[in-house]
Amino acid sequence: MRKLFTAHSYVIKKDFFPKKWGEIQNNLGNIFFHRISGKRDQNLINAIEHFSNSLGTRSRKNFPLLWASTQMNLGVAYSFLNKGRYAENIDLAVKHYNSALEVLSEVTSPEAWALVHNNLANAYSKRWRGELAKNIEMALFHSGQALQIKNRQDYPYDWAQIHFNLGNAFLDRVEGNESDNLEKALDHFNNVLSVWTREYDPILWTTVLTKLGLVYELRQFGSHEENVEVAIKLYEKSLEVRKRNIEPLLWGETQYLLGIAYRNRIQGDQSSNIENAIKYYKNALEVRSREETPISWAKTNNNLGVAYKNRVLGSKEQNKKKAISYLLKALEIDFRAENTRRSALFTGNLALEVDEWEAAAQALMIAIDADQKMFDTSFISDDMRSGVLEQSQSLYPLAAFACLKNNNLKKAIELAEAGRTREISETLGRNSADVEKLRRIGFDDLFQTYSDRYSEFKNVNRWVNGIRDIETISYTEWYPLLSQAWEDYLEICSLIREQVGSQYSEYKYFMRMLPFEAIQQQSIRVPIVYLVATSHGNVGLILTAENIYSVNIGDIHFNSAETNKLSVNYNFEHLRMLWDNIMSPIMSKLFELGISDVTLIPTGEFSLFPLHAAVSSDGIYAIDLACIRYAPSARVLLDARNRTRAQKPVSVLGVASKDLTRAEFEIKGSSAYFEGVSRKLCKWDLDFHSSFKPDGELVQYQRPVMKGRTPFLRDIHIRQI
Repeated sequence: MRKLFTAHSYVIKKDFFPKKWGEIQNNLGNIFFHRISGKRDQNLINAIEHFSNSLGTRSRKNFPLLWASTQMNLGVAYSFLNKGRYAENIDLAVKHYNSALEVLSEVTSPEAWALVHNNLANAYSKRWRGELAKNIEMALFHSGQALQIKNRQDYPYDWAQIHFNLGNAFLDRVEGNESDNLEKALDHFNNVLSVWTREYDPILWTTVLTKLGLVYELRQFGSHEENVEVAIKLYEKSLEVRKRNIEPLLWGETQYLLGIAYRNRIQGDQSSNIENAIKYYKNALEVRSREETPISWAKTNNNLGVAYKNRVLGSKEQNKKKAISYLLKALEIDFRAENTRRSALFTGNLALEVDEWEAAAQALMIAIDADQKMFDTSFISDDMRSGVLEQSQSLYPLAAFACLKNNNLKKAIELAEAGRTREISETLGRNSADVEKLRRIGFDDLFQTYSDRYSEFKNVNRWVNGIRDIETISYTEWYPLLSQAWEDYLEICSLIREQVGSQYSEYKYFMRMLPFEAIQQQSIRVPIVYLVATSHGNVGLILTAENIYSVNIGDIHFNSAETNKLSVNYNFEHLRMLWDNIMSPIMSKLFELGISDVTLIPTGEFSLFPLHAAVSSDGIYAIDLACIRYAPSARVLLDARNRTRAQKPVSVLGVASKDLTRAEFEIKGSSAYFEGVSRKLCKWDLDFHSSFKPDGELVQYQRPVMKGRTPFLRDIHIRQI
């Protein structure tokens, strides 16, 4: 058939028979659109080419209805096309549908007009550009327009289909009252059941039953207890048709939904409900596989793991270990970043409870990867960034702790540093400032490419997150789009590190964790001590130029009010507790290693405590045993040193205050920021005035300091001599 039409198009010349030629091109487009053999996307590309050719002779002025028909065909083709930029394809579909509506009207072409509106509703439901809420509202509007023509009496199937789409839209709706939206979804699905009966189409009938069950579980009107019971009955009713040997995947879906319903069930014995949930999840896994239904398989494994964690019967430890095995399986599938991070963090905590160090490290590293996706692409929105930072606070210390227990000390250091950088990123505004700076330093092309790829990944990710029933969409339909968008984003970040980082040191580690080698460089002169606090134990990590040492430290059991008070006012008892629980093992190890000068980088609540003032029972303060300084992170140390090196002073003068007994140690540590210069240390009350030269150049460097929870860079001015 293709050869026949192609040969015909060669005989019918465009210049001599334009109308006929355009008709043939349109027909070729339809043939390629419906073609079964060959690759689907290539067939759609060919269809689009022929439809576009057809518009060359089917002008709106001369053939308005034919032009509108071809515009609609182009919209349909683009809406199915996955190749290229999916977001652009959907937007092109919307554009062509709207073009068709410029000609079609509900009076002159009612059926075609309604069809285009229905197609627009479907396109907006799949659109990820723009605001999700507005896209859903547009889908609702166009479905409502289609219903003006597609009434139940004349078009029962189409009427039911539109009501089904409306039910889904209200189920996902962002605007309006959530409870009211669910009630409207319920009404639309009930309307569908009046046409899609068991006798009319048993499969469609069960599809609506399961949707109704989902709405009842979410419903806020009425008794939640009774709503869950209604949902269970609807799912069980659908199993009258959904048989494993006939419709295995639909049977598996219902088994999974029953598992969720029994998990949420209030009536009956709680232990029995959990056992039923486990049974139904396992039933679902009999037909759900990693290869064929990866998302459904992962979600079922995740819920089965949670069920075992909550199980009443059997050994608690064995139940937890079974839970971990199922949860780790679920994490094999790359899914929504926020869901993955939450599940991986849950799994990591559970593994730490039963000393499964390897499993804990594996799960928490998956959580770190998901966190990176969320953090790297959220910094432009201050509100979103603060939320991501808040949720990250416990993740990095836990991952560092797990890697330490799993004997991966270098990774533990990297994660302790990365977590500290996460905590201060909001204060420093590093990421957004670095991106904006690209334009000012002459890298406009990189700035634009970065902005485009950031937006693309953000839009794809938002669309995926907005789909309530993600497993209803083929994994191969959306995952390659999400994966490619992320790879494109990582590629431009790497390019910025390579091209900009070669000229500006602050871009060398743009949008990536500081690697261990770079962190260790900051400990060459003064060793760094990370104090890592977690709910499973606390540890000190001592990093020197040659080695890493770990020290188990205790906990400080203050309530939040005491902690806040301690950050400002503290008494001898508090300082003794700091010594006994935290600083005593740290100082003992430092003494063993012969270290008397350290930089503390505390995490979590440890950053609130005056650790240098911790005092032993003998009245010896920690700061009497070593020169102790604080830093927000190794990255801030690196930045401060890079900026100081750029100024290249010839000589520096440090002045030690007579009121501070360890001021000389502070000055010596500070002057270490300056490389290859002569240094002089003088006492304020002895020889400062004789050394000071009023005409000497004033040199500025930045020293990282802490004020409560807030890290900042203090400008220190030293007059050259």
